[in-house]
Order: sequence, then structure tokens, then C-alpha cells
Amino acid sequence: HKPAGCNQHKDFSSGIGLESFGYIPQMEVPGFHFPLLATNIDDIDVQLIGWKDPNRNNEIDPHRNYDNHNMIFDVPHETLHRSRNTALDSSKPREERKGRPIFSVVKHYPPEWALRLKENNQRL
Repeated sequence: HKPAGCNQHKDFSSGIGLESFGYIPQMEVPGFHFPLLATNIDDIDVQLIGWKDPNRNNEIDPHRNYDNHNMIFDVPHETLHRSRNTALDSSKPREERKGRPIFSVVKHYPPEWALRLKENNQRL
């Protein structure tokens, strides 16, 4: 395979929320204004989801803006690491939690430069 075109020097992480979205498992359900998420989104940038509920605006923890749309809180299971609309309990490392997930697992591993920007509260 020989690629056509030229390198635009843009990686996936530099376009998150603008032109890059991830595959986030979700279901369109008649009667609901937004899709229902079928995965834990706490380990990803919420801008990968591709939509936002304008009625929710938690700037401190934007993951909580999606809690009412996420099915993981509707089925009790031992891998559930927090309750709906509560902060993530970071007292236990994720590796120490028991069981296998019952919903899809979604991860994003941003490059080092993106992590540094996030630490300094800057947008990509």
C-alpha cells in the first residue's frame, strides 16, 4: 500500500472534539433526546463522545454530565467504581477491583504533550 497525499502533521489527539471523535458504545432509543451510553467513560476525554447534553454543565468533573445517559449505573455490578453523579473514588487502584466488566471498555491514551496541556488546564 502506498499512501496518497501528504502528511498534514496532525495527530488524533490534536483534533478531539473538533474533528476527531472516538467510537463510544451507545444506543439510540426512541423517546430519549440523547443516546444511552453503554460503557464507562471515566478514563476518556468526554469530547470523544461527539455530543453534549446542554442541560448538564458540571465543569469540575465533565464525566458527571453524562451519568444520566449512561446505562452502567442502571445495573449493579462489582466492577462499578462509583455511583451516578458522585465523584470517582480514587482510594483503590483500578487494578485491585474484582471481576470482569459487564459493559464495554473504552480507553484513550493521549500523547505526553496532550497530558501536559491538560495538567496546565489548557485546551488542545
